[in-house]
Amino acid sequence: MKKQKIHELIQHAVDEDPDLTGMLVYNLPKKEVVASTFPTEYSQKAIEIQQIFYDTEQEAGKIVESATGTNWVLKSLSRKVIYDVRITKDIYLFGETRITEAPTAALEDALELALMIGRLLEN
Repeated sequence: MKKQKIHELIQHAVDEDPDLTGMLVYNLPKKEVVASTFPTEYSQKAIEIQQIFYDTEQEAGKIVESATGTNWVLKSLSRKVIYDVRITKDIYLFGETRITEAPTAALEDALELALMIGRLLEN
């Protein structure tokens, strides 16, 4: 039931934002899709990519001696922008947009959506 509601929330977000190409909610340690608007294969590849970014962040934290465990990340790759928002310790929201003049608007929306999903997961 929670997975269906989460899927409905992210599908609605994708349907409403013409710059948003898709969203994915996933459990990073389990490499498990909770809900996605992407095809299954693409969702799994996105999780693999996010695992690489996560591992790199952990290594960088050892070198720089700073706090690790970012709450959100926005990256520009080729002709798209991707972002990742931590919802809980293990659950993340991944989004992908086209290159726009204001990609931070998508991140702001994602932060709000992450709060809604987090509340769903609490209940």
